[in-house]
Amino acid sequence: MKLASKRRTGVVVAVLSGLALAMTSTSATAATDGPDVIAHRGSSGMAPENTAAAIDLAVHQRADHVEIDVQRTKDGKLINFHDCTMERTTNIEDLYPDRPHYRVSDFTWNELSRLDAGTWFHHTYADERIITLDDVIHHIQHTR
Repeated sequence: MKLASKRRTGVVVAVLSGLALAMTSTSATAATDGPDVIAHRGSSGMAPENTAAAIDLAVHQRADHVEIDVQRTKDGKLINFHDCTMERTTNIEDLYPDRPHYRVSDFTWNELSRLDAGTWFHHTYADERIITLDDVIHHIQHTR
């Protein structure tokens, strides 16, 4: 039953995201003649993906849209994170070496908020943190 509920939530988020994108694409197309620029996971080629640094850089670079990934933590917080597990882009194995799994859904927001999500990309992004969906909205809410 829990799995079906999570799937429904995921479907609702996907549908709402698609509708929002379609609505903004329509109005943006009317204002410009060129293609829309979509920043994948923020400006992920120049900053650690799905972090505030990547979102802010995409906005600074005037991307038309910012594509993000949303997952739910163990305590129900929606975070901006792509992979199902966190070993590739965080220091989770160093902080929690005795955990049997490193899935987002196995950790609380308090635990995940301590992770370094930037050093893997470049040392200048050391201590860049995972951000919540609310944080993403805050970073883009006053943009075009």
